[in-house]
Amino acid sequence: MRLLSIEGVKISRLAVQLGEREVENRSPSKDVIGFSTLRRAEASDSSASLQIAAAKKLEMDFSDFGAVITVSFTQRDRRRSVSAQAQSALGMPEDIVATDLLAACSGYGYGLYFAATLVKATGKKVLLLDGDKQSDFLSLEDESTASVLADGATATVLEPDDSGAKWTFAFRTDGAKSAALTLENASPIKMDGFAVFRYVASDVASAIKTFLAETGGKADDFDAFLPHQANLFMIRQLARSLGFSPEKTLINSEKFGNTASASVPIALANSAERFRGRGARLLLSGFGAGLSLFVADIPFEANFWYNIK
Repeated sequence: MRLLSIEGVKISRLAVQLGEREVENRSPSKDVIGFSTLRRAEASDSSASLQIAAAKKLEMDFSDFGAVITVSFTQRDRRRSVSAQAQSALGMPEDIVATDLLAACSGYGYGLYFAATLVKATGKKVLLLDGDKQSDFLSLEDESTASVLADGATATVLEPDDSGAKWTFAFRTDGAKSAALTLENASPIKMDGFAVFRYVASDVASAIKTFLAETGGKADDFDAFLPHQANLFMIRQLARSLGFSPEKTLINSEKFGNTASASVPIALANSAERFRGRGARLLLSGFGAGLSLFVADIPFEANFWYNIK
């Protein structure tokens, strides 16, 4: 496994924008899936508008930022990048690095890694926006997706940090299995739930175990495990296979649903108070379309600012 490490960067602020509507999950499988309600955005919203709304909740002046990275796979307007829309809406400098990433449910890990490298390159703060409006691409007759997928976005600020705390990442992609999760043109999202479950139970679990072995870590070394909130049954099984107790597994999306790659930072914001005043060492992992995954060992500041209203 290839390990990638970065030092001298920290996450200082995090804000969340969920879909405004709370929709009851009427699926007969909802107790197994674990989502009692799902957040849906308004018809006028887009992945870009959700991300920009999250950024505005940071309550910051963005004129001194060095870059903006956006993560989304559900942007309908292919002519304008989400990062360009964010640069304009937030009053960011015209000479910043502005780019989009298309990485689906692994996207937050990719975004963190690339954002951290840009913090190091520019010596400035970097804005990472992550969010999707999946409801635009759902068939309500397809229970495998309509009872799981939701809308939401996050804004994360990364900045230089002299403490030198090390972040370690690993990534994997298996394009031969990509048919398990697809979104083609205007067609609805299609998911082979059993294939995705097998991928998580086998490939993802194996990759995380290899990551821990190669970094010399174990479950007891971490304050918590924060996985992509794919569905709650699946991630409880994954955590158990890795040796993380229910108390150490951050699961808090029962009323939100699976918000794609934004589910990781949303779950982090929902757990922030738990680590207030003492900081935390977290094992993060995201996995899904591609099929792809990331795993990361990241220390979080004792009092990083967040907004999940």
